[in-house]
Amino acid sequence: MESTLAQPVVSVVIPVFNRYDSLSAAVASALAQTERDIEVIVVDDGSTPPLTRDRLPDDPRVVVLTHERNAGAAAARNTGIKNAKGDFIAFLDSDDRWDSQKLTAQVALMRREPAAIGGCITGFRSADGVVGELPKVGPDLTARLLLGCNLNPGTTLLCRRDVFDAIGVFDEHYARLEDWDWLLRFAPHFGLAAVPEPLVVISPSGSGTGAGTRAALRRLKETHLGPIRKRSWRAAWIFRSSLALEHAAIHYREGHYGLACLRLLQSLLMYPLRDRAFARRMLSRARSALAPAR
Repeated sequence: MESTLAQPVVSVVIPVFNRYDSLSAAVASALAQTERDIEVIVVDDGSTPPLTRDRLPDDPRVVVLTHERNAGAAAARNTGIKNAKGDFIAFLDSDDRWDSQKLTAQVALMRREPAAIGGCITGFRSADGVVGELPKVGPDLTARLLLGCNLNPGTTLLCRRDVFDAIGVFDEHYARLEDWDWLLRFAPHFGLAAVPEPLVVISPSGSGTGAGTRAALRRLKETHLGPIRKRSWRAAWIFRSSLALEHAAIHYREGHYGLACLRLLQSLLMYPLRDRAFARRMLSRARSALAPAR
């Protein structure tokens, strides 16, 4: 099904795999944007049963594309990108939602920025109303990304369409963390703007399999550690610290709290100078881990 819009301002790409309970709300939040000149591309990534049009709002701006087999979020986003007609491309995870002003604020900011600013993120809050950290990017995006990718780009990011022509689409070898890889490729070529207001609602969701995330971490190290080491040995240690922190998170989710603590200690020994927000997150997770034993 093709969009009826000849040239929308924004193409919204929503990948979905067997997550029909929240999809309609995500699509509805995209259609409710005050920026009306949009198309919403829903990519069914091999769901069982397949996504049917009657599950979605009846709106001519909605496009449905289907993968016969599950290929992963990176492949689904790439299908959306390749079929997008908009001047800008925005991403929305199928269990998240946008405030109605989100695209209007981003498009207005991007139209004021030079072409060297390739994309824009926003602040976000959790489904229970807790506001996340304000998105602080700064002029050196790579330095920011050495500390990890907690910008929630799968739902906050809007990019100029031609950025993908310049640096490529998402790497489909990644089952997880493809957004971190893509932003690390983006950062040497483009700047990233930020709308600080929390215009996105992030829902808690699973983090994929431990095996898939471990494979993604190995690929991130193989792909990016060399170029990062050329910046400085300090940058390489910070990046390796962040990879160790992600391994700690895997152990934590799997209930291996001792291994999680060891990986966390390894991360902190490599780079102990993380901010107060990081300390608060770690304290909260530690309390959650200890709660069942009380």
